[in-house]
Order: sequence, then structure tokens, then C-alpha cells
Amino acid sequence: MKKLLTLTLIALSLVMVASPAVVSAATAKDSVCAGIGLTGGTSDCKPPADGPTVQSTLQAAISILSYLIGFAAVVMLMIAGFKFITAGGEPAKIASARDTILYSVIGLVVAMLAQLIVNFVLTNPKL
Repeated sequence: MKKLLTLTLIALSLVMVASPAVVSAATAKDSVCAGIGLTGGTSDCKPPADGPTVQSTLQAAISILSYLIGFAAVVMLMIAGFKFITAGGEPAKIASARDTILYSVIGLVVAMLAQLIVNFVLTNPKL
């Protein structure tokens, strides 16, 4: 169990270290627009904004949190599988493993719905 906890903490640390790179990464359209500007061509590319907007920052934060929640759900499902394997036919341990699976799936569904609602509100500001 200590090894599992250690590996989970290491993986979570790696995700947190890599997350600033995800937030600051330019989109493919930005790269193409920058290339068109260098060649002197014309296109419908908008000039870059002065900095990140509140909307882009919120979307990046929500995206990172969604990855973390998805990772946590997968880890919990793996723990539940381990509980099933080591239950040895004991009804209490099997029930505990089933509860773990149920709660991790419910948490994942709630997280997905929360992301959908927030993205809906951010993309439809005139509501």
C-alpha cells in the first residue's frame, strides 16, 4: 500500500510540474498565424491579445483540474480492483470494493458535468 501511495504522489507531482507547460502552450492556430505574419501574407488571423484573458485562464485551470480528477478516478478504480482481488470471498471486502468503484464513477461523472456547465457558461456570455 505504501508503494501505491508513493507512486501516486510521484505521478501527481509530475502532472503538477508539467501543468504550466500545458497552460502556456500556444495553439496550432496561433503558430500558423505567426508564420503567416512572418511571410507577409494576409489572412483572417486576429492580432494577439496583450495577455491571457480571464476566460482562457479559467478554461486552462478547469482543463488541468479535469485531468487531475480523471487521474484520481483511474487510481481509485485500480485500488478497487486490488480490493476485489484480495477480498478472498469476504462479503464485507467485496462490498467495500464495489462502493469504491461506484463512488469513483460518480465523482468522475460529476466532474465531467461540472466541466460542461462551466464551459457552457464561458462560451455563452450573453445568457
